[in-house]
Amino acid sequence: VATSVQVRVGGLAAFALTAAAAHAQRPLPYPVFTPPAVQRAVDAGTRTADGRPGPRYWQNRADYQINVSLDDQQNSLAGEVTITYKNNSPESLPFLWLQLDQNAFSDSSRAARTTPVTGGRFGNLGFSGGLNISSVTTGLGKVRATTPYEITDTRMQVRLSEPVKPGGEVKINVAYSFKIPEYGSDRMGQLTRRDGIIYEIAQWYPRMCVYDDVEGWNVLPYLGAGEFYLDYGDYEYSVTVPWNHIVAGSGELLNPNGWRRPAKATRRLLFAGKTR
Repeated sequence: VATSVQVRVGGLAAFALTAAAAHAQRPLPYPVFTPPAVQRAVDAGTRTADGRPGPRYWQNRADYQINVSLDDQQNSLAGEVTITYKNNSPESLPFLWLQLDQNAFSDSSRAARTTPVTGGRFGNLGFSGGLNISSVTTGLGKVRATTPYEITDTRMQVRLSEPVKPGGEVKINVAYSFKIPEYGSDRMGQLTRRDGIIYEIAQWYPRMCVYDDVEGWNVLPYLGAGEFYLDYGDYEYSVTVPWNHIVAGSGELLNPNGWRRPAKATRRLLFAGKTR
């Protein structure tokens, strides 16, 4: 038995499609292949077979304190972030991975190298940007020390002097700066207007990569066209700008009496908020 379908496009018969009516049994969707990493998590009790958290599920936590300043003459942002990282996993962590999303806007990044020569929504061509890391220190308890690190594209590995044990906590302090690209992505860049420059700031601080029960450290490079995988945590940030700027940011304002409205019309806007 066969059926014939004719398609008419714009008044013309485009083609005829003939399909045989087969009675062969369709393949059953079972058994479903389970990736080895997921199966290990199921066996460990951190996940159930349908992907939900299991009785032994855990999740690490990262809290952020960020303090940055805008230089509107150099079109740059500089400051530091202190991350309090809590290891709720059953594993000791001898090193940590941080995501440096701003490095995607370097002309040597993977994001730049995979951008078409004609440009693109998430691309950044002809701009030598990215984070300039001036120092990295870590502390277990009250002891703080300069810590070696290695940067590869948008990832940074921090090598601890001693592992963070299960249930332990470590503080990571990173001092950094970067030039604000004219166009970095939909949420990052400068817009020149009659009254000055509007800065929209995103991907503006080093953040923790996620260490989870399935993949361990999740260290895929940031290419721009992707969303963010983050641990839960609290974010507290302070933004210092010249007097004639307005700062718009997410969260609850903690110092409503510590700032004042400019007497004259403002010329620039800085948008500041957490990446995700």
